[in-house]
Amino acid sequence: MMAAPLGAIRRWVDTVLNAEFLWVHGTPPRLPAHHHPAPQVGLVRSGRALFEIGGRRIDVRAPALVVVGSRVPHRVVQSHTAPHEYVQAELRGGAGAELRTSWTGRVVSDLEAVGAFEALVAASYGEGAADHRLQRLARLVEVLAVEAPLPTPLDPVLRRAIMHLERNPNRSVDLDELARVACVSRATLVRRFRAQLGTSPGDYHLSIRVEAACQAVDAGMDIASAALRGGFCDQSHLARRARPLLAMPPGDWQRRRRVD
Repeated sequence: MMAAPLGAIRRWVDTVLNAEFLWVHGTPPRLPAHHHPAPQVGLVRSGRALFEIGGRRIDVRAPALVVVGSRVPHRVVQSHTAPHEYVQAELRGGAGAELRTSWTGRVVSDLEAVGAFEALVAASYGEGAADHRLQRLARLVEVLAVEAPLPTPLDPVLRRAIMHLERNPNRSVDLDELARVACVSRATLVRRFRAQLGTSPGDYHLSIRVEAACQAVDAGMDIASAALRGGFCDQSHLARRARPLLAMPPGDWQRRRRVD
């Protein structure tokens, strides 16, 4: 895989793999805890970083893969060593979907797994033949699926709360309403979110709403209409709330394309 210039952030969407890639060389964006609808595999290619996955902090030294399941809150807490290089793929469907039920979050230092991911990124970045890229993705999934830990089941309280949040991506849900749905007190609900997911109910729902707006933008909707889809008052409201999660304004999200 070719080297990226220091300070570069590159994003591209691979429509063959149904995956989105992020490549950071330098200091990674400092994002709050957030989650994605699809599994993610990230490679700490050089340096060392402290991750928080589902409320648990993990010190990762290169080379290692950081695997995060769908809907699992995570963030980079600190990059200890510069220059830091990190490459990430969000596997939205296809072979990547097979991983959704097999793990929630882990670090993999196995060199075969690292090599499989490197090959996948190189094939996608180089725009290789479709069959070639799909074979690379299938191989990565095969390697990661070996001895994958079973997911930790959510308790019934969190399941009820999360289902309610996911059913309402187009409006804000206050804590009183959510606590009534979950049949617990506000304090108990917040405590269980923090303990099992490492985030608050409000931040978890914000991530769902921003995700709904971004999916609308990806489907061709203008940003003002996409803001309403996520329950935001207008485009500027979406921009204020979404920027910390996306590390870019929604307008840049709309224009994001492969950087040659």
